[in-house]
Amino acid sequence: MVKKAVTVQQIADRCGLSKSTVAYILREPESCSARKSTKELVFETARKMGYVVNTAARALSTGSYKTIGLLFPHTDGHYGELIMALDRELKINEFHGIFSFWENDGFPAAVKKLCSQGIDGIISLEIDPVLKNSGKPVVIYGNPWEGYDCVYPDKVEYAHRIFDYITKRGYKKIGYFGIITELRGRTLKELIIKAGLPFHNEWFIQFPGSRKYGEAAMEQLLKAPELPEVIILHSDLMLGGVLKTARRHNIRIPEDIALISYDNLPESAQFYPEITTFDPQISLQAEMLLETLIKRMNDPQLPIQHIAIPTLLIERDSLPLTNNFNGGIL
Repeated sequence: MVKKAVTVQQIADRCGLSKSTVAYILREPESCSARKSTKELVFETARKMGYVVNTAARALSTGSYKTIGLLFPHTDGHYGELIMALDRELKINEFHGIFSFWENDGFPAAVKKLCSQGIDGIISLEIDPVLKNSGKPVVIYGNPWEGYDCVYPDKVEYAHRIFDYITKRGYKKIGYFGIITELRGRTLKELIIKAGLPFHNEWFIQFPGSRKYGEAAMEQLLKAPELPEVIILHSDLMLGGVLKTARRHNIRIPEDIALISYDNLPESAQFYPEITTFDPQISLQAEMLLETLIKRMNDPQLPIQHIAIPTLLIERDSLPLTNNFNGGIL
């Protein structure tokens, strides 16, 4: 036999209070003007009776589910870090999160599944017509997109900073493992060519910055007639495969090839040598994503917001000075 849900009226009867008073206390405990002792009585009685908030009923009365939908392709690497940071921000702001993940071309289905739930807004890594037509306020993570509120790491600022940092430490032959057509890769290539430094296509290797491609990217690089002095990695996720392959071919890091990476994942400090990397400030990104979405939910007529988050340099041992060092540390 299924036990019936406890109602607000039952809690009110047990406490000797009106239904409206109990509902107000349960719905808005911070702004409610009831005495502290009355609030404590209501919450303790609700706990003992096994009361569970009816989110659908609350949404009808308040116009809000206090729930955000979040769309991500997977939980690996910095996505996992961002998901945990978003979960913390949701709790701080007294929201719940419903996560929906997808593979390959499953994004539209993931959006539809999410929108079938009771949600007030969406944070998404991708854009799609089905997202635009969902009727929900949306904030996009990762890159700027016209017509959407967006929060993203400042990839152009990062490319300039990493290029300046590398060259001021004396490096001239620069390689890159990552998505060459993405903003970071394109900007780095432009900076190298503009500065008149050596550029070889075989040093810029197109691979997604995920865990399984570090080894393949390094193997491909080692077939080049000449090797770069330093490799920039799209993500710390590639480090394991890159270092494993370098050891297999007796390539010393950083003596033969220096490394600098991106994401500042915990493992970047666990390798030998410890890896110099850039921190995209995941906690700040999570805070701004939720803040931007809440503003959009509260005022749909706001101008479109594009918020670029600067990166932080984390200096370690994988990018030492060269004999050509000119003293220009950033």
